[in-house]
Amino acid sequence: MPNKADVKAWKAQLVAQAEQQILKLTDSDQFKKYLNTLAKFHHYSVRNIDLIYAQNPQATQVAGFKQWQTAFNRTVNKGAKSIRIAAPIIKKLTPAEQKHLDTTDERAIVGYRYLPVFDVAQTSGEPVLSAKDFVKENLADHQNVTSLYNAFKDYLNQQTDLKVSEVPLATLNGAKGYFQPSTNEIVIGGD
Repeated sequence: MPNKADVKAWKAQLVAQAEQQILKLTDSDQFKKYLNTLAKFHHYSVRNIDLIYAQNPQATQVAGFKQWQTAFNRTVNKGAKSIRIAAPIIKKLTPAEQKHLDTTDERAIVGYRYLPVFDVAQTSGEPVLSAKDFVKENLADHQNVTSLYNAFKDYLNQQTDLKVSEVPLATLNGAKGYFQPSTNEIVIGGD
């Protein structure tokens, strides 16, 4: 079992690695990759998304060892290297601790531990459906996309203070559309 100094050094190395990856984001292609990673992990904190990205920028869907087995009927491949994320350590507070912290909460976060998770690419088993599968299946033909777009546009125009309109692409000087904050208007190339 590693000693406290080894664990502290490992944590510092993990944070430094995450910081290095974030600094590389000044390159626009890297930034797009980062945003794609961010979009994939909407249920994780920004801190954990940074940790995942730093350890495996290609990760798409991550879960713990047992969660892959129970929730997705998949198994982690032998020899797969885990990705570590930070998980809160929650402690039940005594009345004295509640008074000292000036809170009525019965529980509080007292620290974090690093738990292993695995990317879907490190697993095998039943297929995991994604948003891409939905798009391929439900929006493959042009009519479904057009009706969905028109319904969404009508909803925005009628139920919100946004106004959506189309103009010919030639009038947009190479852009595909824009948002005008002063008028709350979204203009899209109608071609």
